[in-house]
Order: sequence, then C-alpha cells, then structure tokens
Amino acid sequence: MIRQNITLFLVLTFITGIVFPLIVTIFCELLLPYQSRGSLMEYASNRRASELVGQSFTEMQYFWGRPSVTAERPYNLMAGTSSNLSNKSMALQEAKLANRDKLTEIGYISRSSQIDTNISSEMLLASASGLDPHISIKSALEQIPRVANERSVDSEKIEKIVLSMVEYPLLGIFGESRINVFKLNLALDKKNLK
Repeated sequence: MIRQNITLFLVLTFITGIVFPLIVTIFCELLLPYQSRGSLMEYASNRRASELVGQSFTEMQYFWGRPSVTAERPYNLMAGTSSNLSNKSMALQEAKLANRDKLTEIGYISRSSQIDTNISSEMLLASASGLDPHISIKSALEQIPRVANERSVDSEKIEKIVLSMVEYPLLGIFGESRINVFKLNLALDKKNLK
C-alpha cells in the first residue's frame, strides 16, 4: 500500500511538475512568443518594460496613468495591492481629495482646460492591484491640452494619436474601451510631431 502511494506520488509529481509545465511552455513559445515572454516592449535605448503593468510617467509631456499604491517605487510588481476601502470610507475620501489637490497643483490638466474641476475619478484612486496600465478614453482626453502644450503641438494631432490607441472590449462585450498609457507614450515619442 505504501509502495503504491509513493509510486503514484512520484508519477503525478513528474506529470504535473515536469511534463505538463514543459508542454505548456513549448506550446506558448510556439504560438504566443511575445505574450509568453511577458509582453515586453523596448524603449529608450533597449530598456524593456511590460505593456501589462503600469509604468511611471511624471513628465508633463506624457500621459499619466492611474496612481500606484505600491510603496517606494511606483508600479512595483512585488508590492502590488489594494486598499480594500469602502466607497464610504473617510480614509478613501481623504485620499481622493488629496490626490485631486496634488494633480491640480502640479498641472495634471492644463490650467486653461475646461475640465480642471472635473478630474476623472479613476485618476484619483488606484486600481485594484495598483498596477493597472490602462486609463479610460475620458482620462486620456482630459490630458490632451497639457500634453499638446508641453510638446508645442496642436491638440488635434495628439487627439488623433490618442483615439488610434484605443483598445476595444474583448469580443465587443468583455471589459471597457481603454488606452494603454505606456503604448500611447511610446507612440507619441515615435511620431515627429510639429
């Protein structure tokens, strides 16, 4: 009986611990090589970053993502977490107001913009993981005047690029239309806008 249990344990360990992961790895490498390697994109002299994790952009000429709740370094994969605060939580409301004041003070949206008093709520609070790489179309559109001003480019050119970067819901029904901030900023840098 013990011998059978040990044999079964070893066989299942071999199948589930070696054979199955090897088959999945080979399958993914052959059919989905980009995704299986972490969806890494190159930028700035061969530096790499994953398009699946938010990246920290704080310069005024770039679009900004949602706030990151990770500790010392923004979008730190090892520290991704959420606050689990209720919408009625005073701590959440205080954080939201503090983020609103901070974004207004540092010029998140252009002072000349009509939207200054109506910053998207998603830009005031972190996502569930604190690592979300996407923002809504509305959040991107409200940043256009600032980005266009900093790049000395007509806002219509920036808006055209923003709208070309929209990722639509999977199969037209799963999720929301969104924009990957990292991809958008890379596209802006690649275009010779003037």
